[in-house]
Amino acid sequence: MAKNYLLIYSEQLATDMELLCQNIKSPSNTLFQIRKSSSSVYANIREANYGQSKADMLSKFEIALKECSETEGWLQLLFNTSGIDEETYKNYRNLCGRIRRMLIASCKTLKENIKWSFTDAYLSLPYETDANKFALEECEKLCPEQKCALQKLYEMFLPRKQVAFAQLQKIFDEIDKLTAKNSV
Repeated sequence: MAKNYLLIYSEQLATDMELLCQNIKSPSNTLFQIRKSSSSVYANIREANYGQSKADMLSKFEIALKECSETEGWLQLLFNTSGIDEETYKNYRNLCGRIRRMLIASCKTLKENIKWSFTDAYLSLPYETDANKFALEECEKLCPEQKCALQKLYEMFLPRKQVAFAQLQKIFDEIDKLTAKNSV
């Protein structure tokens, strides 16, 4: 099984922040906040691995991204108030940066997958396929000299991947459940 570096780095961040806070003896809001935000990065990434859907996974990753940025802010504050030295600050800031870049890339990929999955599902509906084919044929009758351009336009509206009808039914059932839940 491939290593999940995002999970490994986020666990390292949460563990290191907990140990750092234990070594700084004076109680403060900053220590509480950095513990909270760094452990949230780890918890949300861990939870995303068992998301109910790609959208759920994306939501967890976006929360982790915000918490990672917050952790960087608390590290900056600790450094500015001489709570940690420059080397410690830079090491943890770099770890946060690595996690943040991985989260940004993961969110971008998930957003693209979610967008195309829905588009493919919609365009795979039999009536959409038939309607687009009908529109192409009618336009070719009106503008026979533009047949090549019309064909290219038609192909733009074909799904990149055909979705089976049974899968379409599942997708739209899930959408119905979500919209019913949100409208209550």
